[in-house]
Amino acid sequence: MKIQIEQTLHGYQNGHQLLMSSSSLSNDAKKTLLVQSDLSGSNIDEGFKIYITGYPLATHFAFSKTWYADEMKRPGCVWTQTLLIQFSDLGKIPDLDQLLQYFKRPVKDEYADYSFPILIDKENLRNSNYYFDDLTKALPLLNAIYSNYDKTIILPAFNTLEYEKIVVQIWSNQWPRLRRNFSFCTGALNLKVIDGQEFDFQVVPVRNIGSIEKQSINSYIYSDEFEQSNNWSKLFPESSKNSLRKFLWFYGSDVKGLRKNYQPLLELFKFSGIENLSFSLVSTLLSNVFDKDEGALIKKEIYNVGTLFSFAEREILNYLISNSDVAASQDIGERLVKALKDNKINIDEFVEFYLKAGTETLNPEVWESISIQPLDIINLIARDNRMISVFNNEIPFICSISKIWELPFETQLILFGELEKSNDVNWESIIQAILESKSSILFHLLRNNDQRIYFLIQTCNKSDFRNVSDEIVALIFNNKTVLKDFIRKNCNSLSGKFCNKIFQNLNYYHLYSIGLDFSQWKVIYNKINDEQIKVFASCALLSFAFNRKILTPAPLAAECFDDVYNFAKNSKIHYETWQILPIDAVEQDDDDAFYAFFSFFFSPKKADVPSWDYCELIIRTLVNKFIKFRWPLQFFLDSLKTFETTQSAFSYALGFKKGRRFLKEIIINGDKGKLKFRSCQIELIKFLKEEL
Repeated sequence: MKIQIEQTLHGYQNGHQLLMSSSSLSNDAKKTLLVQSDLSGSNIDEGFKIYITGYPLATHFAFSKTWYADEMKRPGCVWTQTLLIQFSDLGKIPDLDQLLQYFKRPVKDEYADYSFPILIDKENLRNSNYYFDDLTKALPLLNAIYSNYDKTIILPAFNTLEYEKIVVQIWSNQWPRLRRNFSFCTGALNLKVIDGQEFDFQVVPVRNIGSIEKQSINSYIYSDEFEQSNNWSKLFPESSKNSLRKFLWFYGSDVKGLRKNYQPLLELFKFSGIENLSFSLVSTLLSNVFDKDEGALIKKEIYNVGTLFSFAEREILNYLISNSDVAASQDIGERLVKALKDNKINIDEFVEFYLKAGTETLNPEVWESISIQPLDIINLIARDNRMISVFNNEIPFICSISKIWELPFETQLILFGELEKSNDVNWESIIQAILESKSSILFHLLRNNDQRIYFLIQTCNKSDFRNVSDEIVALIFNNKTVLKDFIRKNCNSLSGKFCNKIFQNLNYYHLYSIGLDFSQWKVIYNKINDEQIKVFASCALLSFAFNRKILTPAPLAAECFDDVYNFAKNSKIHYETWQILPIDAVEQDDDDAFYAFFSFFFSPKKADVPSWDYCELIIRTLVNKFIKFRWPLQFFLDSLKTFETTQSAFSYALGFKKGRRFLKEIIINGDKGKLKFRSCQIELIKFLKEEL
C-alpha cells in the first residue's frame, strides 16, 4: 500500500509565487500556501535561514521546509517546499520525522521534480522503539506545550536546527486528530498566524522575543525548567511506545484534536496499568476534561465492563448515581437491575441506590423488574403509612395518582408533609389528582393567596370546571391576587365556563382591578354563553369604556353597546346593574336653538328623557361620549349594528350644534373612504347628507 503525498514549490519570480505543484489546488489553499511559504518576517536572522512549518488546510496538512535564497539578487527571497498530506493518511505514518528526507532545496529554474507527487510505500515506513532522540530535552517542551494548552508556546533560540527533529517527534506522538490541528514553525521571525489563530508552537530568534511577545494575544515564553516529579518523566521511559500509540489512536478517535486533551489521555493510559485504582479518580478526570459529546469509547470502557480497568460494580453504581451529569449518558436503571440479578448487589443495596438516585435519575419503571410498581407502593403505604419514609423520594410522583388521595386522612397529612419538604414537586398534577379523588386535603394544602392556587385554577380551567364543587370555586375566587394574575397571563386560553364565572363571582371593582386591556376583555366577553351573566358583563364592560377605565375605551364600547341596548330594549337589565353605567344624556349646547328640520327618517328628540327609557338614555350617552372624548369615528359606527340604533343616534345628534358637526365629520370621512358603513347605515347616511 502506497501513501501519495502531493507537493508544491514556492519561490521568487517577479514576486513570491507558486512555481510548481503536483496537483491542482483550491483558491483558498493557494492563498494560504502563498502567505505561509513566504519569509516569516522582514529581517533575516543568520541562525534562521532554514526552518520547517506545519499547519492544517481544509483537507490536507501542510508540512513545509523553507530555505533562504541567498543566490537571488533581491533580498528576502526564499524557497519553500510543502508536502500536502491528506488527513486520512496522517495517522498512517508512525514517525513523521521520516518525511524530512523528502525535502530538497531547489535549484533555480529546475522545478520539474516538484511536479510529481511523492509515493511512500507504507510497508517501508519504520516504527522506532523510542519516543524522542533526547528525552531530557523533550520533557520540558512537552510540559510547556500541554500544560499551557490554551497559549502560544514561544521558544527563544539562536538557531532552528536545534529543535527541528524534536518538534516533529512531538508532533508524531500525537493521535491523528491532534496531528491534523497542531501548528508549528521552527523559524518564526515574526508571530506566525493562520486564519486569525496563532500557531501552537513557534521557535523565534532570541533578539526578537520582545517584539513577538507583544504581538501575541496569549503567549507562554518557554523555559527549560522542569519538575522531574511530573508525570511526563515517568510515562515515556517506562511505557511501550507501541502500546501508547495504540491507546491514543483508538481512544483518541472520538476525542477532539485539542492540546488540552493530550495529558488526560496519557493519564488514562497510565491508570490502565494500576491495580485497585479508584473509580472516582478516573471518572472525575473524564467528567472534568471531556465534553459530553466526545470520548464515547473511553467512557464506554470505564463505565461498562471493559478490559482496561477493573472496578467493583458497587463502586461504579455509587459514583454514577452520585454524579447526575455522568449518569445522564447511562441507563442506570437497567444497570442497577442487572447488578441485582447478577448478585453483584443485594436487595438492600438496590433500594439504597434507588432512593439515593431519586426519580430524576431513575425512572419509576425500574421497579417493574422486581415487581414494585407505583400502585404496589400505594398499596404498601395503605397497609402501613411508615412505608412512606421508605419511598419518600417517590412521593412526588406517587402523589400525582388520585388513588393515593383516597387513603385515610391521617395518611394524606403525612404525604402532604413529605411534599412540603420536597424541592421537586409537580403541583399541577398533584392538585389534579386531589380534585379527581374529591379529597378535602386540598383545603389544608392551599392557604390564602398561596401560589399553588394558580395550579388549581389552571386545572379547573382545563377541565372547564367539570366535577368541581362550589367550595372549590369559592376557594379560587376568594384568592383574588392569584386569580387575577392567572386571568392576566392566560386570557386567551380561558374556558367558556371560566369566563362565565369571572362575571358571576367578581363585582364591578374587582373586575376593573384585574387590569386587562380592551382586546383581552373582548376575548373573555365573547366566550360568555349565559345570557343572565352576559347582561351584567356587557354593562360592566360598557361602563369601563364610558368611564375610560382602560387605555383604549372606544373598541370596548363598540363590542358591548349593541348587547346592552338589546338587553335594555327587552327589559333584561335590572336596576342595580343599570346603576353601574355612567349615563350622560344631556345635550351639549345650552344656547342651541331647537333644530326642527327633521325628515321622515330623523324624528325630533325631546330634551328630557324619562329615567325608564334605558334605550334612549344609552343611545344619547354613546353619542355624547364619542363627541366629548373625540374617540375614533369608526368605533362609533361599529357600535351601531342596526338600523334602529343608527337612526336613533343620528336623530339625537341632529338636535344640537356639536352633534351636527359630529355627523358632518362622519359624512366627510366616509366620502374620503376613511370609514366603513354597515348596510343598514348606508341609506341613513344618504338622507343625513340631505339634512345637513
